[in-house]
Amino acid sequence: MTLALGTDLSGMLHRLLTRHAHQTRNKEVARRLVESAGAGRCDSVLAEDDRVTVRVADPDGGEPAWRLVELRFDPEGRVVEQRDFPLARRGAAGTERSR
Repeated sequence: MTLALGTDLSGMLHRLLTRHAHQTRNKEVARRLVESAGAGRCDSVLAEDDRVTVRVADPDGGEPAWRLVELRFDPEGRVVEQRDFPLARRGAAGTERSR
């Protein structure tokens, strides 16, 4: 974000703080929705604009299966879109991460 002479700093600060507050709220709502649905354990949560992506571990005995859940929120904090992306299991051909 570039500041120019004459930029209304208080307005910009308000927008930044509002955006941060919405993203924080949306991340918490997404985490609670996934966990309350019994859909697995939230491993990481990332928010960008009105979207939140949660990496979920689905344990079924051995190695967990991972999936991504993406939620889009409206300005009031309601979920307006949900997408679910299964990821390959760790150890499957070509999916092992180097450490």
